[in-house]
Amino acid sequence: MSDLTAVPQPQLEQLLAAIEGGDLRWPPQPAGLMAVGLQALGDRLRLLDGLGRQGACALIRAVLAERRASRGPELTLVWTGPDPLRGGARDTTVIVRELLARAQREVLIGGCYFTNGRDILQPLHTAMLTRGVRVTFCMDVGDAHRDADTPLASAQAAATAFLKENWPFGPPLPDFFFDPRTTERGSMVKLHAKCIVVDGHASLITSANFTYLGQHKNIETGVLIRDAGFATDLTRQWQALIAEGRLIPCPTASGYAPEATVAPESWADAEEFLDAPYLPLVAALIAAGVPGPADYGMELTDSGIALAEISVMHWGQGTKRLSLVAAGVLAASSADVDGQVIEMDMTSDLATLAARVKETLGRLE
Repeated sequence: MSDLTAVPQPQLEQLLAAIEGGDLRWPPQPAGLMAVGLQALGDRLRLLDGLGRQGACALIRAVLAERRASRGPELTLVWTGPDPLRGGARDTTVIVRELLARAQREVLIGGCYFTNGRDILQPLHTAMLTRGVRVTFCMDVGDAHRDADTPLASAQAAATAFLKENWPFGPPLPDFFFDPRTTERGSMVKLHAKCIVVDGHASLITSANFTYLGQHKNIETGVLIRDAGFATDLTRQWQALIAEGRLIPCPTASGYAPEATVAPESWADAEEFLDAPYLPLVAALIAAGVPGPADYGMELTDSGIALAEISVMHWGQGTKRLSLVAAGVLAASSADVDGQVIEMDMTSDLATLAARVKETLGRLE
């Protein structure tokens, strides 16, 4: 046990989850440890090879139990609204975005109400897209969607409305679950919980809905709990509801499609909408006097529509191409704009690349 005492608790929890979940074979090999991001533990774990898989898991659980018994959970006050102590609590929106952006494996959201949630949920979509994070969303159907013929149809209407208003990114999508009691006409029952659990370690319990008012204006309070034991207990509560059929899966209605018209219309939102490697190029484009595009972002590479702006720019994540399309032109993909494509090389002189973009835009006007 002593050889594991210096290993940080989050790494021990990640190691146990990888072994029990089948992501890491025992005894672990360097390639397997690297695949789950635990290559730094290689030397320590060699001493445990003789224990076998079950013995190693039992030892790790014992170490974690000792940690939890000797040290309480880390608690952070989370707050929306006026903060007279100026820093006495952390902002709800900041906490939510940080939690979702740092997710590595799984996120569970129990939330009553979402409106205009793109900015909050965009880091979560990026985590799903780039790291394969699994997302379970337990939703409240609400009064507006209780007129459908069946509970499932009501839930699908609610899920589709949620996606259209809050999820313009397209796939991958969360796994939706609903309480059928919330679909009954005249029912007063709500799925009123508001919580987020990330990677079986961090849990946010809050009074704040996932709305502009709840995240920015109202007086709301919550607590961020960094404790694997609590996160496990909270997750098991939701999982038990699903296992018992009290929360029912809701396949996404086939009519949903992301709308390009919700994309940013200037450079103002580039830092949140684009991946970090593109930001130096954005700075060069701004310095060169290039106007902001109507659409941009890898999520819209294959579905962008030029609006009334000067052009639409497709940032090809895989192709490394920047496509420029004249206003009014519909482009199904960057392959449809031959002669108006600039090859991106992020190691080249970005000022020169920005000048080429500006020149090409001038020809498209």
